[in-house]
Amino acid sequence: MELVYNGEKAHELFKDASEMENTTAVFNLGQCCYYGIGTAPNKSDALKLYQRAMKMGSIDAIYCVGTCFDKGIAVDIDKKKAIMLYEDAAQKGNADAMNTLGQRYENGVDVVQRVDKALELYNEATKKGNAEAMVNLALCHKKRIMENKEGLTEQEKKDAQKKVEEKKKMFDEKTTQAKTAQEKAKSSDNKAKEADKLATDAEGKAKAIEKDDKKKAEENAKKKNEEATAADNAKNKMNTDLAAKKKTLPEKQKELDKKKDEVKAAQDAASKATGDAKKTADANVTTKTNEMKSLEKTVNDLKEEIKNLETELPKKTKAASDLRTAANQASDAAKKTASEEEKKKAADDAKAKREQATSAKTQAEKDQKEAEAKEKEAKTAQEAWEAEVAAYNKAENQPKVDVFTLLSKAAELGNADAMYNVGYCYEHGFGVGEKMEEATKYYNRAIEKGNTEAMFTLGNRLYYGTAAERSKGLDLLKRAADNGHTNAKAFLEKVGSYF
Repeated sequence: MELVYNGEKAHELFKDASEMENTTAVFNLGQCCYYGIGTAPNKSDALKLYQRAMKMGSIDAIYCVGTCFDKGIAVDIDKKKAIMLYEDAAQKGNADAMNTLGQRYENGVDVVQRVDKALELYNEATKKGNAEAMVNLALCHKKRIMENKEGLTEQEKKDAQKKVEEKKKMFDEKTTQAKTAQEKAKSSDNKAKEADKLATDAEGKAKAIEKDDKKKAEENAKKKNEEATAADNAKNKMNTDLAAKKKTLPEKQKELDKKKDEVKAAQDAASKATGDAKKTADANVTTKTNEMKSLEKTVNDLKEEIKNLETELPKKTKAASDLRTAANQASDAAKKTASEEEKKKAADDAKAKREQATSAKTQAEKDQKEAEAKEKEAKTAQEAWEAEVAAYNKAENQPKVDVFTLLSKAAELGNADAMYNVGYCYEHGFGVGEKMEEATKYYNRAIEKGNTEAMFTLGNRLYYGTAAERSKGLDLLKRAADNGHTNAKAFLEKVGSYF
């Protein structure tokens, strides 16, 4: 579908969209008011809309508001504010702002003259396709080439070197401050860790003795001592029993040996007896034998008991020793158990040390933040220094720009000044071979766009040509003069053709 220009419709649509808080629409509505598109021109309304769009984040609006303050459009002239707004818009990527600032820095208007800064701004705007910046960049380099000033002048070098030295000095100062702050932070951190350890140890000690119960500990020690005493008594009794049985065993063994002899003697007598005597002798053998067996049992029982006692005695001895050790430990523990006063003292000490640790930690954190801030400042200073060095090297070693190519590109984008200057390059062989035919072609293209410098240059040349060319030249000179070209007016007055 083919669209037909309709300013009123455009204005209406932008207005509707602006009421929906569309940033681009608000800015474009401001353009309509400024240039009278679909409505009567109203610079005051335009400024208000630009300011509204600027608050909404429009970068183009920032540039337009700057232009209003720069030229006093619907507001009092404020060059300082205009430059500030141009700087803001340029930093945010607006090519027109870059170009405008470049012109100010190149010519030292409202700012301190810095051609290197101007070249940098023109170059950035050129990268964004700004044809006017391309022309300004090319002409700035053209001027420097013609004046043999490509690179930095001696004064520019001195100024640039001074800035580098100042940035380096600032970097060194910030680095020293950062190092001092870091050492302080490290020291504070070590103190905080040491304080935390002391507090933790004190808290552990306080926590441990808080559980202490002196009365209970003393009762436990008493009980353990009673158990150990009972074990000692049992052990001693067993020792006494063992000694008694060991003493009895030889006596019983002697009785048993004697009884064995009596049994043998009775058996011998019984074997020789006869009749009733034999019956009496046999009965005696039986009696003696029974007595012998009884003694044998007694001896064997004693041996078994001694054996058992000898086995159990070491166990009883060890058990008694262990209980005595436990009793002694319980007694020692009871003596060491903290009193209520000692508990309070430990708790107060732990609390005081924890407060010291907390304070030390707070100070360490504060010092660390300070160190980080100083390191950030040092890094910023380093970046500023390195940027200044890079800018100096870039300006000093900047290769010469191909002026003709840059102007040709701007001319192809439709810039009349570029067309005129391409014609100039062809006429004078600047960066390209002399070609008057090409020069004339570009002058005419510039003239078609109303470029008065092209009108004057070509008119001046044609004036000294053939009669037909002279007539055409006069027409061009008159057009230039009528459009305010002072040199064209002066030329016509000189030759008596301006009326």
